Amino acid sequence: MRDRTWKVANILFGLLVLGIGVGPNMSPGRYGLFAFGAIAVLTVLNVFRLRNSGKLQAGSYLELIPPFLFLLGLFGALAAVSAAVVKIFAAAVGAILLYFYELGYPAKHPASFRDVFILSTGFLALLSIWSVNYFFTPTWWSVLLSTAAVFVLLFWGVFLHLGKDAARSLLYALLISFLLTEITWVVLYWPVHFLTAAATVFAGFYLLYMISTLQFSGRLSRSRVYFHLVLILFVLIFSLLTSSWQP
Repeated sequence: MRDRTWKVANILFGLLVLGIGVGPNMSPGRYGLFAFGAIAVLTVLNVFRLRNSGKLQAGSYLELIPPFLFLLGLFGALAAVSAAVVKIFAAAVGAILLYFYELGYPAKHPASFRDVFILSTGFLALLSIWSVNYFFTPTWWSVLLSTAAVFVLLFWGVFLHLGKDAARSLLYALLISFLLTEITWVVLYWPVHFLTAAATVFAGFYLLYMISTLQFSGRLSRSRVYFHLVLILFVLIFSLLTSSWQP
């Protein structure tokens, strides 16, 4: 009965996410209110699910971070998209991903699905940060701090999930976050669209995420490194070549 209730709740919440994301003629204030309300509801529900799981350990509450950042990034990205078709597609894909993630929460998800969800979370978070930087021109240090905070929390939870102790997981997360913040600092000086900027930083995030998780799970090999390197270089080069550079 409880499983059925959670399935129904997840379906309704996915529809709510889709509705907020593509809601027509919604003022920015109302959109923000509904978005933060949905994020708050999801976080509270996940807190109760964690407590009822009977598997609370040191760092368990970091499991709240991926869905929180995913939903925050999704709403931020949808606010920055103007094309209706793209917005509907992105909202639908986001709602489906969140539905399947929440369906198995807080139990361990299959590694491939968790990788897709974490990578999507990182991209959406970056897209939101860079869209805010593009439309509102905040201070440079606030962009760097936002990037650092997002990826410290995200990688800390990922490494704990892979079985590393809390102190070592935090150290690795800080190191990787520092590298990504340095990349962000460089891209801040590039006169490119926020989508290109987000894709460039995401390239660094993708490589660091894949290499570190493969290493910690004992699956790292030279062929896998080459594959991911070539894949992300192709995406990065395509993004830079098709970007409109402004003086």
